[in-house]
Amino acid sequence: MSAVKQTIEIDVPIEDFYKVVTDYARYSEFLSAMRETKVGEPNALGEREVTYTIEVDVGITKKRVSYTLRQREKAPTHVEWNLVRGEIMKSNDGGWALEAIGPNRTKATYTLDVGFGLLVPKAIANLLSEKTLPRTLQEFKTRAEALAKA
Repeated sequence: MSAVKQTIEIDVPIEDFYKVVTDYARYSEFLSAMRETKVGEPNALGEREVTYTIEVDVGITKKRVSYTLRQREKAPTHVEWNLVRGEIMKSNDGGWALEAIGPNRTKATYTLDVGFGLLVPKAIANLLSEKTLPRTLQEFKTRAEALAKA
């Protein structure tokens, strides 16, 4: 699969959005597909492994998929990751690039490049990467703006 990229603007300061993006343990509170996250301790380079379990609707049934990413953070402008291990993925590389476009506004660009095993139907691959991306970005935006108002 080729990389997908999408940009969204959020009505919060860059530091506040960065906090939402890097609060992996709380993803299941606001990302509709996320069921669980397990966050490892940072290594000597400041990288950490995070294991995600998502639930994907594949027609008449739902499938849980787990994968572990190595997260690298550069506050408050970048988060990058690559796949450590995954059930159906051969690769998962991506990241957030954040840019302050005002004192209380952030432009966030999300990039994702996922490779799937040969036995994964194209419909599932498209659903996991391209179809859920707009909803995921909107869920991050909604979360950040709600926290800013609280």
